[in-house]
Amino acid sequence: MRKQMLGITVACGALVLTLAACAPQAAPPAASGDSEGSSTDTAAQVDLQTKPYNILSVTNENIPTMYDELAAQAENWAPEVRTLEDGTQIQRTPDSADDVYYWGAKSAYNTLYLDADNRGCESCHENGLADVVDNHMSYPHWKLNNGLGTVVDVKDCIACHDNPDAGGQNAYDGAFGQMVHGIHNRVNFEGDCMSCHTSGADGQLKVWDVEKYNILTGINKVENVQGDFSFNQDHIQGDSVGFTYPWGGGPDDYTVGPEKVFTDQDYSEWMINVSGDVDNPFSISVQEIIDEGPSETFVSAMQCFENIPSGELLAQVEVTGVPLRWIIDRAGVHEGVNAFTPASSDGSDPQPYNDEVIDQTWLVYQVNGKPLTRIDGYPIRIWMPDHKASLSRRSISDIVFETLPEEEAAVPSRWANEADPVGRLKPNVAFCNIHEGQVIKAGEPFTFEGFAEGLNYNVSALEFSADGGETWTRCETPDTNARCWVWWNFAFTPEEPGAYVLQVRGETAAGGKSFTPDQVMVVAK
Repeated sequence: MRKQMLGITVACGALVLTLAACAPQAAPPAASGDSEGSSTDTAAQVDLQTKPYNILSVTNENIPTMYDELAAQAENWAPEVRTLEDGTQIQRTPDSADDVYYWGAKSAYNTLYLDADNRGCESCHENGLADVVDNHMSYPHWKLNNGLGTVVDVKDCIACHDNPDAGGQNAYDGAFGQMVHGIHNRVNFEGDCMSCHTSGADGQLKVWDVEKYNILTGINKVENVQGDFSFNQDHIQGDSVGFTYPWGGGPDDYTVGPEKVFTDQDYSEWMINVSGDVDNPFSISVQEIIDEGPSETFVSAMQCFENIPSGELLAQVEVTGVPLRWIIDRAGVHEGVNAFTPASSDGSDPQPYNDEVIDQTWLVYQVNGKPLTRIDGYPIRIWMPDHKASLSRRSISDIVFETLPEEEAAVPSRWANEADPVGRLKPNVAFCNIHEGQVIKAGEPFTFEGFAEGLNYNVSALEFSADGGETWTRCETPDTNARCWVWWNFAFTPEEPGAYVLQVRGETAAGGKSFTPDQVMVVAK
């Protein structure tokens, strides 16, 4: 069909040339000495020269057939629409703008000239990059999908792998490009450079999925976008809170999956040894902690230090556990102790021993009313919600109270001890439970939703943009607490059919701002 279209294009070009050749020709100009004749002839010349353009007008009744054929061809080049198993429709490429005149009807610029449907990661990986990384890599990788329904794209990969502050293969700019080119060179890749890239005005190759919204036509911009905004802090979502990899035993433990639990020891057999600078060192089983301790249940977020902006290495869950203060009182910790170390096969880190930290530390044995899974730290773990997740050690076996040299005890492991409250995860904000290019209804409100997590800082506001960040609409989130994320809703009504790209960013009460906005495209029909 597309080859047939090219034939029509050539025919149309020939028709244009023929019409131009048949146009009346202007009379020769009058002699320069005859001023009256010169004026008359010039007017006639201008009038005649404009007639070929009038003949070729889109609305001219002399050639309607040609434009009907071109309009039909434009329909043949419409962007691909996919229907998922749940009935959701996805259109990755916007319908081209009406004012881009190529075919005498709604333009096929995006699909014909830019070939947008056949560019970018998801043109090959239809189930998305999270599926590729989680299920189709030849070597273990951190799980990217934690049940939050975010859009994982190449920008997320670049944020981690092109990071000069990281170690190993990530410790220089351009590391991601080196790796991904090597991977595609090794596999049976049937595309070419422009499958993944585009060329900038400076002639340099750029990543298509990063640049595409600056190139594609048909994206409607809305200045000072408006919508009904609401938020809460009790929304629970996330498949796991075991973000650290590798788990104590190595990669095999990680790949077992969150549905598995230990079977060789039950609560009555798993012992925790309490020792160090205490009056009453003792050992206690997990079952005894559950039976005798003052259990508390509350909702809490947890985020991995290695998470990326809009990444899924976080969750909010309901946890049940016993305050560490109960263990301290039973052990009789000596005056002057300045550190405690919860030890496990995950490793161990001395934590500051002070009221601020102790009062925010629990021994947790249930998540969402169920026993911990293997990956989440069965049978019991430390829970420190205002720390990075790696300090909430899993499957703990020992708690040691110590008096350390001041420089060792004061290691700033706690986010709140950092002098600068600004960081790439302070706050971390994302769209959730949505697909890139999701088809929605024009003229009807559509509710976007997602999280804003400030680690140990209160989220104070969210801002939304629908014009590429030229204007932002601020929505305050007063009286939030730092232990829980902010789960937000923004009901936006697309007044006209077409594509819209909505962005979101956040701010904390301490002045931290999102490292980069998250964004998603929807297509209103």
